[in-house]
Amino acid sequence: MSYSVRLADVCLASFFLINLALELLVLCASPYAIRLAEKMRRPATGARLLLALRMLPMLLTSVAVAAWCVPSYLRYEQDASESIALTCTLLALCGLVTLGASAARLAWGLTASAQMLKRAEEPALEHTMFALVGFLRPRVIVSQRIREALSSPQMEAALLHEGAHSHSRDNLKRLALLAAPRPLGRLRRLESEWNRQAEWAADDAAVAGQPRRAIALAEALVCVARLSGRRQGSDLSSAVSSSLVARNDELGERVQRLLAQSPANAGSVPRSRAVTAAAGAVFAMALLFLAAHQSELLFLVHGAMERLAH
Repeated sequence: MSYSVRLADVCLASFFLINLALELLVLCASPYAIRLAEKMRRPATGARLLLALRMLPMLLTSVAVAAWCVPSYLRYEQDASESIALTCTLLALCGLVTLGASAARLAWGLTASAQMLKRAEEPALEHTMFALVGFLRPRVIVSQRIREALSSPQMEAALLHEGAHSHSRDNLKRLALLAAPRPLGRLRRLESEWNRQAEWAADDAAVAGQPRRAIALAEALVCVARLSGRRQGSDLSSAVSSSLVARNDELGERVQRLLAQSPANAGSVPRSRAVTAAAGAVFAMALLFLAAHQSELLFLVHGAMERLAH
């Protein structure tokens, strides 16, 4: 077996095991994170927390493989004639399938978004649609039926809602969630809760504390949901676009929040920034510590990879 094939074999197996372990940890922590996000004053802060937790396995696994697994193998492994155990090969195949599935979902997301943008160029949309589509330069697509049904205040509030999604780059976040490796596939509740918090955050940003705009947005949500006549959350296109009514089963809760007019104000921004700064400082300190002990870590990682390979 060639040196490069053995390297790929061991690294893919390591990727799968590390990602699987981290996903299990996130799965255990997700109920607590969801409750914490629900208690936060600003939905935007809760959405950031849930997104960071969901993407943590992929980020940490990529860093571990790129920064330690590959360098440790290149530094300490010189014998290319050694065989690889069947268990390691099977784990490597699992890692390859996991990454292949992520690449396929990413390709599907890009294709689906391009098709939706192309359909938006048609003179008249056949389907009822009010959504932000696209990743780098997103566009708001509104079907003629909805344009005729919404009043000017309702349309303005709905456009502000989609503008908030665009400002937060929520479609790029949806694409990242779609493409994230999922060896267990058990983090859908975390992704669903992120979507709910993101919708609340967009609602609050659109309303900006104005009761009349809140009422107009609530009316627009009900109108679009009635015109759509279906549960939009079942449509796979919602994975790559920000629909005004993404899930009809959450419509009542969103309308109640808007009518209650209790969106978070800017008073909690400094606190959320302080938490973010503290988390960034801890992460930077961890990186400095790992960099200072790189040689010892590379040796330990190589030993673990040797046991995995044999």
